[in-house]
Amino acid sequence: MKQKQRIGLITLIAACFALWGITPSVSLAAPAPSSSKGAVQGATGEITGRVLFEGPRPKLQVIHMKTDPECQRENQGRTVYLQDGEVNSNGTLPNVFLFVESGTGSRHFAVPGRPVVMDQQGCIFVPHVLGI
Repeated sequence: MKQKQRIGLITLIAACFALWGITPSVSLAAPAPSSSKGAVQGATGEITGRVLFEGPRPKLQVIHMKTDPECQRENQGRTVYLQDGEVNSNGTLPNVFLFVESGTGSRHFAVPGRPVVMDQQGCIFVPHVLGI
């Protein structure tokens, strides 16, 4: 099951890069930790790892803030780039969304106690990636 999820994630990321005209090699650097205990109804867990990008880094597109006077004022003297296709200096991808499509069976999980906040700072959404 975990192998299918990794392959699905890597395929999704590769498909996104293909849409951008990039043909890198993407690999999951660290597998999710395994547990010897069985799943418990209502239990929570964590998926950890890093998604690596190999190949030439894509050139990020500039966001032209001139179209909105407020955005132009807030970003005076600063060039703002689209974050799609961004690669960290260590070769990891900062904006990755992982979706677990199957494997939870009929279990249901409680709604998180902390609200998720998407903000707009300098006419840019923060965080850039948010799953709902």
